[in-house]
Amino acid sequence: MIQNLILGLAAIIIGLICCYSGYGVWRIALVIGGFILGYEIGYALIIDTWESQWFLAVLLGVAFSLVVGLLAYFLWSISIVLAGAVFGAAGGTGLALAINARPDGLVTIAFAVVGLIVGLVLALLLKDMMVVVIMALAGASAVVFGIVTILPFLSFLQDPTGWFTEIIRMIIIGVLAITGILAQLKLYGPRFDGDLYFEEVR
Repeated sequence: MIQNLILGLAAIIIGLICCYSGYGVWRIALVIGGFILGYEIGYALIIDTWESQWFLAVLLGVAFSLVVGLLAYFLWSISIVLAGAVFGAAGGTGLALAINARPDGLVTIAFAVVGLIVGLVLALLLKDMMVVVIMALAGASAVVFGIVTILPFLSFLQDPTGWFTEIIRMIIIGVLAITGILAQLKLYGPRFDGDLYFEEVR
């Protein structure tokens, strides 16, 4: 119970920071994510092959985490463009499924490809805005996860069981994300330049 409380509060606090000040902590979040991903890749490469070599697995995991973390820091533009493409493809697929298209049909694939292209173009043109939107959505989702962790009876928010609970979940995440986007635009809007990240206002 205490563990769930601590985990839930941590998720809510981190989620609120990302939602309402995500643009300011974007590179930090990206580096942390890169460290975690790199560590998991490096560790898995060794431990999956030689289970007894746990120390070597940890060392390789740390090495990979440093490499991927540094790449994430310096190549943030590529990261946000890829994220835009992924979000676009997911949105296109979701739209196709909403009109009852077959999950593996040509219509769904076409929607996914169009969504990918749209997301890619938007990310290239509106990099700063994409950072704001992605961080707001990620933060809102983390807040919902934290609430569910602390209050298990609200688990339908994390795993909706019907259209009504799905609508409630979307409304909560939507309200948090929209207010987070507006707050970030208020805080960081003057820094947007469409090219260089975190440019100081001159």
